[in-house]
Amino acid sequence: MDLLEQSFTRRCRVTGSFAPVAPGGSLLSPHHPQTQPSRHQLYSASLRWEGGLSWPLWQAALKQLAKQCGDSLIRVKGLLCVEGLDGPLLVQWVEAQEPELTPL
Repeated sequence: MDLLEQSFTRRCRVTGSFAPVAPGGSLLSPHHPQTQPSRHQLYSASLRWEGGLSWPLWQAALKQLAKQCGDSLIRVKGLLCVEGLDGPLLVQWVEAQEPELTPL
């Protein structure tokens, strides 16, 4: 899928501003790691970056995540600032389905 070549209609308009993100997040290390054990054996991680993300790098990260987690991966959600797009991209991915990408 070549996301940057597709034309999308806007579903909503984002207004206001997002809070600044502290430095330290990276593609492979969560910015705020889970610190308490989970009673239900589900764990979450938050990843944050300053600036826009490279779309090919994000695609590679999703493939690596799917490969490493296999059937254990339950859900991925995110609001991304992708280099080359003029607005945020909502990513929703549930279990073995294809990721749903919605430009906002």
